Formats: sequence, structure tokens, C-alpha cells
Amino acid sequence: MNMIRKRHIAYTILGLASLCYVVACSSNESLDGSPVKDIELSFAASTVESMTTRVGAADTYDNALPVNSEIGVYIYDSDNDDISTVQPVAGESKTWVYKVTGAADANGYSPLRLTSHVKNPKFPTTGSGGGYKSNVRIFAIFPNNTAVKPSTASYTFSVNADQTTAANVIASDLLVSDEASYNSTQCESRLSLLLKHRMAKVTVVFTPKSGSDLTAANMPTNFNVLNVFRDVTVTLPKTASTGGVSNGTGTKTSEEAPLQACTSHSFFIPPQTLAAGTTLLKFNINANEATDTYPAFKGINGATFVVPTGGVTFTAGYQYLITVLVDVDFITMPGSIIPWTNGGQLEYPEYTDSIL
Repeated sequence: MNMIRKRHIAYTILGLASLCYVVACSSNESLDGSPVKDIELSFAASTVESMTTRVGAADTYDNALPVNSEIGVYIYDSDNDDISTVQPVAGESKTWVYKVTGAADANGYSPLRLTSHVKNPKFPTTGSGGGYKSNVRIFAIFPNNTAVKPSTASYTFSVNADQTTAANVIASDLLVSDEASYNSTQCESRLSLLLKHRMAKVTVVFTPKSGSDLTAANMPTNFNVLNVFRDVTVTLPKTASTGGVSNGTGTKTSEEAPLQACTSHSFFIPPQTLAAGTTLLKFNINANEATDTYPAFKGINGATFVVPTGGVTFTAGYQYLITVLVDVDFITMPGSIIPWTNGGQLEYPEYTDSIL
């Protein structure tokens, strides 16, 4: 083989190698030549800051999300495409689900582990060497609803009709973030996404009227909550301008289908307004089963508490104290509904936004 032909073959090999190098690099570079690196989206989670709560109240995640609970995260790109349909491989719309794997740290961050996919989500690119898309939109829901996908338009969340157990109370406290938008630079760091309580928390205290023959033993421990909504509509961002949660909607509770609650726990209801005079609570006053008084008090069934003058608006993220002054002379009991009090000082405490 002569020298000229050897040089030609060598140049051809070098040329092919150069071409392969260009092709390999072009999939990782934007049009201006700057590298387009993979940016994985990572999250940390925490709940609201501590609020004044009753001892024994069942909502145990005032300070941290429960270990082993799951958060549903919905991620859309700037073209409103659900990124789960192409990551990590092309497939159906699938919620990014993160499991709380341990206790929160001193800053309130709970460790999370992705359980729904084999790889973390990545910031979307335009493809063909075009660089990053302008932003991602992120929306998160706790507790995760396994029936909901990113392509879902909306769904109904209902507080439990039986909130006499701690588990049912916990499951009735819905936390949903506002929709948040991030560009590629912001996504190079761990994201903080705010979660907010979307229910109102209510605690009921029954107190015997001073001077009456009633004592704490006569006070009810269980009661029914009437004429309140149990449902809200959760709208996902895919088919709406923005995601969010409605006020209470649907069918109100009734004597035939009440919300059951107890004095050992608070209970949760959707945000809603009740007019003055609306029957809110129905309960029984206990009998004096062992008493020196003759005749013994036999108890009263079907006592009610109505909303006081001026009505009441239950606001998402607020907690309310209902005090019922119980007297045998009145079947409809007087009382008050106020934001939670702390040490005699009236406060208007709103849940602090949490960080996901």
C-alpha cells in the first residue's frame, strides 16, 4: 500500500472519529454550544410550624409529616406536558410519589424517598440540542390519592364521616400546595414547595353551667356535627389555569347522616360559612347514675348547639374552639365559636405554610 493511500485512510478514520465526537456532543449541548446537563429534581418535606393544640388532639403532624406517609407530586413542563409520560421512559401518566422515611430534622425537613419511579424526575429539555424548557410547574398533595394521575382534571376529597378515631382525624386533614413554577437554574438546588392545610380544625368543649346541678360527669364525650359540608374539589393544573382547592361543596351532613366527633380529638371540616341559628351540634347530656339527689337526673337526649349571632366562617388553615355551656333548662345550648385561645389571650393563628 503506497504512502498516499495510507494517509487517505488515516484521514478518513480521523474524519469519522471527529464526526462521531460531534454527534455525541450535540445531544448534550444547546444551540449556542453551552452544555445541557441532566438536572434532577429533588425535594425535602416538612409540615406546619407548631400551633396551640389540645392535649390528646389526633392531628399528629403539626410539626412533621407522619413517617411512612406518601406525598403525590405532579410536574408539568412549560408546554403543559406531564413529564412522567416520557421519564424515565415513555409510558402512561403516573404521579411522582414520595414516601416520608424518617423523622424531621431540626429545620423541619423530613427525609423523602421516591417510590413510584426508578429514577428521579429531570428538568425537561426541548430535544434536538435546543436546551432547557423555560420552566416546570409543580403541585403537591398530602395524603397522596392513588387513584389520581397528573392527567386528572379534578377529584373530590372528603373528610371522614366518623372522626372519633385518631386515624380518621389524621386522614381528614388535607394539605395541598399552591402551584409553583421553577426554571432550570432554580432546579439545580433542592426545591422548597409550600404545603398548606386546606381544612379548618375544630375542637369542642362542653362545660356545665355554674350553679346548675350538672358536673363534668354529665358532659358528653361524643356528639354529631350537622349541616356542614364534608367535600372539597381538588383541581390539578393539567386542564386548569392553576391548581387549587375549593370551599366546601356537595351534600351537607344531617341527622340521618351526621359527622361523628368526640371531645378527645379535634375534627376537620372544609372551609365554609354557617348562618346564625344553624344547628351545628347534637348531643346527649349524661344521667347521674349514682347520686344522693332525689330524684336522680335521668339525662337529656337530643340537646343541640346552634351557631351564635353573626354566624361563623370556618377558614382553611385556622383552628376554632367551640365552647358549649350546658344547662338542663335549655335544650338548645348557648355558647361561642372563637379562634383558638392561648393563655387567656385571644389569637387568630393561621397555619404557617409548610415546606416540601
